[in-house]
Amino acid sequence: MTGLALAAGTLPLIFAGTAQASAFDCMKYLDSKGYRVGPKVEAACNLDEGSCILELGKLHVAQPVKLEACYRIHR
Repeated sequence: MTGLALAAGTLPLIFAGTAQASAFDCMKYLDSKGYRVGPKVEAACNLDEGSCILELGKLHVAQPVKLEACYRIHR
């Protein structure tokens, strides 16, 4: 029973690592397209895909670039 409780406690860490890698992919893609990656871009890349698109739009990221960057969050 202790092993099961311990394993269940590690699941959030596994999923958190995956989400962070996806946000990194989003930021890396934007950087590769010549956009400055600062705190606002980082915050946008840490949102769900739809919210990411909206926030990057506020930062004047081109439509095809923001769609691809935000898609990478959940790839």
